[in-house]
Amino acid sequence: MTLNKDSINRGLRYLFLGASYFLVCFHRNSLAVIGPRISADFGLTTSSLGVVGSLFMYPYALMQVPSGLLADRVHPITVLRASVALVTLGAVLFATCSSYTSLCLSRLVLGLGSGLFYVPAAKLMSGRDASSSVGAMLGLFISVGNAGTIFASAPLTLLVMRWSWRTIVLLTGLLSGGLFLISFGTHWGGFPKRTAAGQLRFDGMPASGLHYVISVYRKFTREIVILGLWSFFLVGAEISFRSVFAVDYLMKARGFAMDKAGVVLLAMTMGSSIGSPLVGWISDRFRPRKRVVLVFSLACVFWWAIQPLGFPYLGIIIPTTSYFIMGITCGCFIIAFAWAKEELPEHLVGLTIGIFNLAGFLGSAMLSHILGNVAEGKLGYTGVFLINAVALLFSTLPVILVREPGTDLSGVEAGKGTHRLT
Repeated sequence: MTLNKDSINRGLRYLFLGASYFLVCFHRNSLAVIGPRISADFGLTTSSLGVVGSLFMYPYALMQVPSGLLADRVHPITVLRASVALVTLGAVLFATCSSYTSLCLSRLVLGLGSGLFYVPAAKLMSGRDASSSVGAMLGLFISVGNAGTIFASAPLTLLVMRWSWRTIVLLTGLLSGGLFLISFGTHWGGFPKRTAAGQLRFDGMPASGLHYVISVYRKFTREIVILGLWSFFLVGAEISFRSVFAVDYLMKARGFAMDKAGVVLLAMTMGSSIGSPLVGWISDRFRPRKRVVLVFSLACVFWWAIQPLGFPYLGIIIPTTSYFIMGITCGCFIIAFAWAKEELPEHLVGLTIGIFNLAGFLGSAMLSHILGNVAEGKLGYTGVFLINAVALLFSTLPVILVREPGTDLSGVEAGKGTHRLT
């Protein structure tokens, strides 16, 4: 069997996208495992570690909307190359940092580069013509990246017990550098423009620009605010706990050894990996999607709420199963992306997904800082769990008001020189 040029080119494209997203997810979640070692090296408290975690998440969150705008206006590979270059630089700085200041700076650079990746990659990996299965498609792409999140749990725990965390981070930087070079060795082509049905795909903004965007978003103000607030607390609570505090909690409050804590974290990560395509598939087949949101989100609220009861784990099977289920419930965040793909014009999808990503990761950044202080206070991790449960409950209930599908856009003013949505 011989491989032709197109097959090699396609393989290199998928290698670049998949491996790069693997490393993005690895850096986003690795602090939960290497955090105790970093705390020992730099003398950090739990709240200081939370600050280090938030310094990755703030730029990661703030880049979601700009990356969405760029993905709608220029070829996504340009944005992706910038992303991977910054990740490479950030990883090298992280591995060689010698002070708390340089540690914080390296995490900022890593967050900046990582935050530029997902939205333009999603634009390359999915298309409007597959809208009937868009939830499952986006969930599958996230699951590919979640392999990096999985690697940042139990496998990373085993590596950290044998090698320096600096060596591991430096190796990821070298891998990113190699992927950056690979991106120049393959042909990415252009985007398709207008379909036979007259539908715009991957075009830039219509000529009316900002006025057009405001006209469309005015139709969806309620939905975007509700889904954004829901993403803020659902994604923010889950990622801040899983990527910063989980191992610390299991070791300090539950008395787990690092290797066992890594196994439990792995279960949560695998649940999240499975949950994204599973919930996406369920929401594709059982409409309206908001019913699926309510079921899975309320299950997540229940999980947060029962943690302060301190049930005895009696081994590793019960916590592993519990954290696995928790990861699955959090996979319902993918429904917000599916809603954007179905309801909005294609050239606004990148921006809208960027807004939802901004909400989720801004929540993670803010909660990493806030909950780190709560964990050090009188309530400890009990306060962390209760805050997450109450906040998610009150942000989930308004999802009942979300309209779907097929909101009438005939009144949107497209402006001179642009098409009119119907």
